[in-house]
Parts: sequence; C-alpha cells; structure tokens
Amino acid sequence: MKKTILSFATRNFECSVRADSKKIGSRQNALLTVLKKREKLCKLLPRSELKFTYEEKLTSLSSELSALNLCPLGNLKSLPIENPIFFENTSYEIEIRFVDLVTSCLPTHHLQRIQGEFSVNAVRTAKEMAWLRLNLNFKNDLGWFTVPFSYVKNGITIKQSLSFEVLPFKMDMEQDLNAIYRVLDKAHPLLRFSWKSATEQNFNRSRSQHEPFELLWLAEFKSLNERMQSGYKQVLNAPHNRLMPEDIRLKAERLKGKIPNKLAEKARANIQASLLNRRYALKQKRLSLDTPENQFIKYALNAISHKLELIEQKVSVLDKAITKKGNASVFSEAFYANLYELNKPYQKFKRFPLFKQISDYKGLNSESLVLQQKSGYSLIYQSWHQLKYYLDVLGNEASVSVKNIAELYEVWCFLQLADILQSPPFNFELKGENPSLVGRLDKQKMEYGCKKGNDSLFLFSRGNGDQEVTIELMREFSIGKKNNNAKNHQNSYVSWMAEHKPDIFMKVTFADGLEYVWLFDAKYRIDSETNDRDMVPVDALAQMHRYRDAIIYRHNADTLSRPVFGAYALYPGYFIDQYEKNPYHQSIEQIDIGAFPMLPGQNHKWLVEFLKEIIEADSSPKTIREESPTYFMQSINIKKRSSTKILPKGIYSNNKYAF
Repeated sequence: MKKTILSFATRNFECSVRADSKKIGSRQNALLTVLKKREKLCKLLPRSELKFTYEEKLTSLSSELSALNLCPLGNLKSLPIENPIFFENTSYEIEIRFVDLVTSCLPTHHLQRIQGEFSVNAVRTAKEMAWLRLNLNFKNDLGWFTVPFSYVKNGITIKQSLSFEVLPFKMDMEQDLNAIYRVLDKAHPLLRFSWKSATEQNFNRSRSQHEPFELLWLAEFKSLNERMQSGYKQVLNAPHNRLMPEDIRLKAERLKGKIPNKLAEKARANIQASLLNRRYALKQKRLSLDTPENQFIKYALNAISHKLELIEQKVSVLDKAITKKGNASVFSEAFYANLYELNKPYQKFKRFPLFKQISDYKGLNSESLVLQQKSGYSLIYQSWHQLKYYLDVLGNEASVSVKNIAELYEVWCFLQLADILQSPPFNFELKGENPSLVGRLDKQKMEYGCKKGNDSLFLFSRGNGDQEVTIELMREFSIGKKNNNAKNHQNSYVSWMAEHKPDIFMKVTFADGLEYVWLFDAKYRIDSETNDRDMVPVDALAQMHRYRDAIIYRHNADTLSRPVFGAYALYPGYFIDQYEKNPYHQSIEQIDIGAFPMLPGQNHKWLVEFLKEIIEADSSPKTIREESPTYFMQSINIKKRSSTKILPKGIYSNNKYAF
C-alpha cells in the first residue's frame, strides 16, 4: 500500500511522493548493508537532494522516511534529503497540484513512454485545480530522473522541473558502477549511452578516441547553451572591428594624401597626355567587421544551428521507422519543441545584418587574443572547443542518458570472463584479429549496441598441435525452436519448445577433439528473502535448469544429445573474501547448476577455481570415450565431475547403461 513519503509546498504548487514505505525502508537497509560490506564504515545512508530548474520559495515540508528538519524554508534551488528514498525497481506516484492562480499545466518529458504515464487535469475548473500525476517504476535505470512541466500563472508561462537521483540497492553507485563503466569504456567509449533511457548521469573526463555521437553533443550543448547565447548577445552589441587592408582603384582627381612616388609620376604623365579616365591601384586601410574573429563567430553559429536541425531530422526518421512497425514513438512532442526552442535564438542571431557583412571563415593564421580574451568572443570560443571535443570535457555540467544497469552488467560479465581466460592461470590467447564486442553505430537507433551470436565470437587458444585447447565465447547465442532449417542440418543446436538466448555461451574443445558447453547468465538481481548473505533468486536458478534440459545438439538425423554440462547465474553478490566455499558449491559439484557472485574489485576466486576444474592445465589428448545411444561422451577431465554420472536417460547400475 502506497503512503506519502515526501511532501512539500511552494508558492506555485504542492508536490507529494507516494510509495510503499515498507519497501523503501527495506531498500534503505539493503543499501546500508551494501556500503558496510564494502568497508565503508558508515552509520548513515548517503544524502540525496531534489533539484529545481529555477528557484522556488518553499513554504512547507514533511517526510516519513527522511530527516528534513534541518532544511530551512524560503527560496531554494535544491531540497536536501537526509536519506535516499528513490530506488531502482520501485514504484512511485508523484503528484503536483497547482495553486488557484495557475490556470493550466502540461508535462514536457522528452520520452513518449514517460509522457504517456502522466495523468493530467490540464485546465483549472471551478471545482478542481490544475494537477499532474506520474506513476512510474524506474526498473533498472539509474541516475538522475527529471519531471519537467510548464504552467501558466497570471498569463505568464513558467517552465520548471524536479530532479532526483535514483540509486541502486544491490551495489555501491560510486565504487561498483564506476568500475563497470571503466571496463565498458575500454571496449568502446560510447557503448553505454542511450537516447531511450529515462535517467541521466554525470561523467568524469575521458580521453578516449571517439566518433561523432549526437546524444553526447546535445547533452554538452545543453550545458553550454546559456554561455553561448550570452556570448553572441555581447558580440552583436559590440562587434570587433579593425583596420583591414583593401585594394581600390581611383581616378587621378581622387588621389589624396601621401601616395607612392612611382604612382604620382605615372598619374602626372597621364594627365599631361590627357588620359584623364585612367584609374590607379592603391592599397589603403579602413575599419571593417569582416575580420577572422567575426568569420569564426559566424562559422560557429551556422554549425550549431545546422547540427540542431540535423539531430531533429535524425530523431524524426527514427520515430517514423518505429511507428511504421506499429510501435509507439520514442520521443514526445515536448522533445521536438525543446529542440526548436534551443535552435530558435541561433536562427534569430543569423538574421542580424552584422553577419551579412562577414565572409566565409578561412581559418586563423595565428592565435587570436580577441577570441581568447574579448568579452563575448571568449565565451563562444571556449564553448565551441568544448563542443568540438565533447567527450574529452564531458563531466562537469553535462548529463547523459545511459542504458539500464542490467544490460550493462551483462556485457561487463562477458568482458570479465574473457579477461579471466586470458589471465593466469589459464593464459589463453585470442586467435585472429582482436575481436570487438561492439558493433557499428546503429543509424536508426542512433546508439551503439553489442554484437550477438556468431558475430560476438571470441576465440581463445592454448597449446599447439595435439595439445591445443580452444574456447569459443559468444554473447546471446540464439538457439531457436525446431524448424526445417535446423532439422535438415547436422551438427546444430536446436530447441523444441522455445527460443533460448543464454547471455554467455562457452564451448570448450579439448585436445582429444571433444567439445563441451557451459552457459552463464548475468542476473542483476539479489534474492530479497536472504538477509545474511547475497544469493541469487530461485527463479534464476530454475532458468539454468531449463537451459540444460531444453538445448539439444543434433549430430545427424537420428542422433541427439544434450551438450550443456552446466549452467550458472552470475549475480552482483558481495562477499568480503572468497576463501570460504561458494554458497552454491554443493549444487555445482553435484548437478552443475548454481551461481557465482560477480562484482568489480573482487578476485572472483570461486569462478576461477571452477574454471580450473573444467579446463585443467595438464589437459591430455588421451581420452576415454564412452558412447551411449544418446551420444553422451566423456573425456578424462569431465568424467571426474559428479554431474556427468547423472544420465539424462536410463538407469545407472554396475557401471553399465540400462535402457
């Protein structure tokens, strides 16, 4: 049952936040436990805050779950909250009720799926005030969430927004999440960004090479917009001019002042010869606005305006492609209106007479003190360079939408497993060219995605000749339903009832030529019923059973086998040390179903020891091949595992198969 966990009032509106208070309390306790486990000796939760775009006068404030008595009433641009109340995978109801003087209101979120979650009484009536209500579950989106809206008071339209940070309770936002981002940035600096995420995050400086990426450019531009506009206003009020050399041709009677001797003699001779219409080339200087600095200002203005128009075109094409397939559009009308409002002042600047007198930008021959120091010019010049190298400077004020943490955690687990295989004691080497998990920029989605299936193959090798062991590592290898294509092909993986896409598909080919498959599934989940230690939810383990039972290997038209020897969940469990036994060690040893905790900063000892058991360093080409009618084969290494003694068919008795 939802209760009011936070409420406050300003001169213009009242805001209340409702949620399940017991669930919020458990989230707070879980986060505190997470921080304590990471040896952050804190007795209090991290503080949070609620931000306004523009200053509001606070008139009242109350909360059941946060100590707010230290917050003074009055004009505020941010409201400090003692304890965090906004968490991932939690449902909230946010209601904003406006005062009598407000005649209408409108939500203005840039994503259509969020805009569609608003309930609105847009116009005040005699019986009811204008109000907005948003019901939302943040799911796995982390970072700052913004509730933007506009309202009309006394005939004046006012734009305002409320922003707050959505925190995880399974990991430490500062320590764990940033470590995951560093690994992903190493794979590709633009992989984690997304247009479709509801939350945004601030970022530290990066020096990675990058390709043009409109999402980051737009985020950085929004943070610099006010500076840029201020700079152009100052330039237009006091434009720079200088004495510029100019070639002119004049008649003799218009030659004045000191002129070169040769030119004077030539003019005198022509006059004596009655050649009065002759013109004479002369260099002179005059004040001009067509300076290199003004040319640069005009060039930057045109480039910014064109970039905003290009983003609007690309986003519009994306939305049209999505709606043609019968899906709802990604971006709301408010997003397009915001782009229009961003570009509007720059379109206005372009129409000023000043820029009609200025020619095209030809570059600067040397450093310009005007661009570096002069009022207005320096603002534009510095902001332009930040936009030009947006990824290098992103982080101080810009915030960018990021993919949900569950998706990023899955990619991180894949990269970590690949790194473990290349490190001691395994020391596998990548074969062929260095593979990339990240594909090209999706021009329709305007974001980078990860490769899947055979396209994501990482091929590892160790040893030579008859001592060689190879490992194929693939992400989301799709094993579909039984179909005619699979039915008519030998040596293929099939599934009869449903399509299966394990996050990590690992096939090991030993020196004896036998191949075995192990599956790993990244689960960004922790069982809420276990308080003493982090465990994976039971349904995640049930899915591992389904993988092993459902995935079949077709050797030929008549011979089938179950190739998956084990399936394991990877989850963000934290254990101070992994010198004790994995809580899932018994199920892993007996049936090869279980889970391994995976978090940044840990040595992943349990997973490494498991991999050592199934990929022994002294792999021998000698094998014992035992073939049942189900084509179930074992090598020396695999035969040692208890799970291989549990056959999928028949009865095991006296070391012989019976059917």
